[in-house]
Amino acid sequence: RETEARRGAQVRALLMPSRPGFPWRGVPTALLLTLVLRAVGNGADYPACRNPLFSSIWPGVPAGRPRLDVLPDLGRHLQRCVQYRDRASCCNPDVEANALEPAFEAWRRWLGATLAAIRSAEQRLGEMQRARPEVYDQAAHEDFASLRDMLQRLGSLLEATPRCFDTVLEYAAGMLCLSCRPDWQHLGVVETGAVDGQPPFRVRIPEYESSAVWAQCEDFSARGLETLQAMAKAQYWMEAVGGTCFDRLKERLDLFASPESLRQGLYEIIALHPMYGGQQSIHQGSVAVQIPPPLPMLAVPSTG
Repeated sequence: RETEARRGAQVRALLMPSRPGFPWRGVPTALLLTLVLRAVGNGADYPACRNPLFSSIWPGVPAGRPRLDVLPDLGRHLQRCVQYRDRASCCNPDVEANALEPAFEAWRRWLGATLAAIRSAEQRLGEMQRARPEVYDQAAHEDFASLRDMLQRLGSLLEATPRCFDTVLEYAAGMLCLSCRPDWQHLGVVETGAVDGQPPFRVRIPEYESSAVWAQCEDFSARGLETLQAMAKAQYWMEAVGGTCFDRLKERLDLFASPESLRQGLYEIIALHPMYGGQQSIHQGSVAVQIPPPLPMLAVPSTG
């Protein structure tokens, strides 16, 4: 528990994920910088520091706004995306503090809305005895049993949120720090133009990344299902309270319903729109975004 608490505190405080398995980990910095600059010199479709996922902070945005470097440099002073420190990087301390960190806080608020939906449902049920005593007077014995069960399930669901949500924040932090990578074109699929309103670059997320998030959210998912089942059995109280807050809770829990729904949802919400904090519309049509196959695990040459 102490280890999980420390990890959660770090994630909440800083954009400092340690992302194992990135293809360039261990590659000598000078060699990587040479390869990246050579790619830029050969006229790539997008320059090294112009990942379409981060067009809002591209070099050349109006003066006074945080922006990525024009060309990759050694990220000696990076404080949040520290895995790119002393490596070829497009990031600088200004873009970290004034663009990536605010975006990370937006993802924290986005997750906080799910937490607020759980608390709102719990609070509405708890206040009903005082606000509408006639509902209690008319309730049957089995109705009280369903109310107790639903309150217990909501409390249990709240207990499971930190472990899951901290891991989702790590996922978001890793995506934000992708803005630092000058070799981003090798990590996904570059389209000729935006498709269905989506950005023209789709990153390939390693399979273990999605699996790692699900491993930490599986318990939350199971408790969410139990909560939804308890809600379905407590129709008397649902009708008395009004279904708006419960509908909002159900919508929020749908993301965590299964490994596939979580993988697809995180990709459409976070991986395609890392700078938007959940505000970007994720469903431009009735067809879900096709996730490109993950990158294979690459052997990295030794630095010794």
